[in-house]
Amino acid sequence: MCRLLAIKARAPFAIAPWLRAFAAMARASREYQGDGWGLAWLPPEGGVAGAGLATAREPAAAASITGGDQPRPYASAAGDHASADPGWRVHRSVAPIWDADLERFGAASLLVAHARSAFRNEGIAVENNMPFLADGTVFAFNGELHGVRIHEEGRIGAEKVFNVVRRLARGDLAAGLARATTLIRARSRYVRALNVVASAGDSIVAQCAFGEQPDYFTLHLAREDGRVAVCSEPLAGAAWAPMANGAMEVLA
Repeated sequence: MCRLLAIKARAPFAIAPWLRAFAAMARASREYQGDGWGLAWLPPEGGVAGAGLATAREPAAAASITGGDQPRPYASAAGDHASADPGWRVHRSVAPIWDADLERFGAASLLVAHARSAFRNEGIAVENNMPFLADGTVFAFNGELHGVRIHEEGRIGAEKVFNVVRRLARGDLAAGLARATTLIRARSRYVRALNVVASAGDSIVAQCAFGEQPDYFTLHLAREDGRVAVCSEPLAGAAWAPMANGAMEVLA
C-alpha cells in the first residue's frame, strides 16, 4: 500500500527537504513503494513553480500538468510547466521517488505527495499515479477495498473513490469524504484501509481509517511553527502524533 504526505504552512517552505525525508521513508517501507510517485503543490503567492531551478529531468517516464482538470490520456511529456498562472502544479513519474531529482521543485505554501505501491503490481502507468487533480481539488489515497458494490468512473480503485468524493462533496470536501466513506463502508465486503489526504487549496482534509495493521496504516499529524502536516509515518524534524482510527481532521 502507498505512502502519503501533505503539508500546509503560513509561510512558504522549501519542498526538497520534506521530499527527501519522505523518499527515505518510502524506500525503507516494509512494502515496496517504488511503483511511481507524484506531487501536487501550490507555489508561494505570485511565485512560479520551478523558478530558478536546474532543468534536470528524471530518467524514467514523467508527466506534469498545471491547474485545471486532469487530461485523459495524461500528458506524456517530461518536465514541469513554469507558469505564473495561479493554481496547482502537479508532477508525476513512474520512477521510484528515491530516484527522482527532488531539488527542482522550489517552494510551496501547500503540498500533497504520494509514493505508490500498486495493488497486485497492476496498472503501473503515469496516469494512475496520484495525487489526482480535478475541479481544483487534489486527492491521494492509501488503502485497499474488497467487494465494492458501487458503479463509478475511474481507471483504478483510487480514482473511483475520488470521483465518489467529488460527486458527494456539494462544495464541502470534508463532508463529501465523510459521505463517501459511509457509502463505501456500507457497500464493501471489507475495508482494509481508507486513508485519504485531499485539498482544494484552503486546507488539507486528512482521514485515517483502517481495519487492520495499525502500525502500518495509522496516519500521523504534526502541528508547529505555523505549519500543519500529515504523513503515513513520522518524519525527522517534527513532533508527530498518531491519528485515531476513524478520525478525520481539517488542517487549515
